[in-house]
Amino acid sequence: MGLEVQPGLRRLIAGMEGWAQLVSQGDPLPDFRWQCPLMSLPLAFKTELESIPAFVPYLRANDAEIERWSQRLKGNELRVGVAWAGNPKHPREGMRSIKLAELALLTAVEGTRFYSLQKGSAAAPVRELPPGVVVIDLDAEQKDFADTAAIVANLDLVISIDTAVAHLAGALGKPLWVLLHHAPDWRWLLGREDSPWYPTARLFRKSTAEDWQAVVQRMRHEMERLAKQKRERGVAK
Repeated sequence: MGLEVQPGLRRLIAGMEGWAQLVSQGDPLPDFRWQCPLMSLPLAFKTELESIPAFVPYLRANDAEIERWSQRLKGNELRVGVAWAGNPKHPREGMRSIKLAELALLTAVEGTRFYSLQKGSAAAPVRELPPGVVVIDLDAEQKDFADTAAIVANLDLVISIDTAVAHLAGALGKPLWVLLHHAPDWRWLLGREDSPWYPTARLFRKSTAEDWQAVVQRMRHEMERLAKQKRERGVAK
């Protein structure tokens, strides 16, 4: 089986099993008889809720890169990666994205340290935060998703909107909180806080009557609990 991927995914996908030939988009294609977009595979396989193959992790970061980042990110705080924006050309970007300033409430939780997983122009708001609001900018050190995966492997939690970072964290089997619009992409389904695709994910949905701040407030209460648990584990050691 051949697999065509975006260039930024090639190094990460190279470590994944199940394909015979890997091709970057734009490269010449090998001879083939059938083709199917990845998003259409559930239909082709007649996938139902009970048969979703949610065995994680099915992606893995490079061991050497994980070790390198473990030295950079080590600490006793709850280490949290955040992604608040996706592709600006996405037709639903205005619905799914959140301003970084609206997530700033979470950085005030005692015993936490936040890292930006945004890349490119979307990372700019990190450098515009007011004094006292600290989100560590890792934009320049993420050349592709293999770098992002190595960072995520060393985090305690990833908080993301419905974008590639969320799917990466879910595929890596890392604890994941997803902020969702009340009418999200079909993969997140409706009326549930878990994801059959990603067992480690928790979904925080915005109702039709809520703004993002109401969702962030719910997250803050849960984060205070997680940070306290990590502090207590550290004391117990």
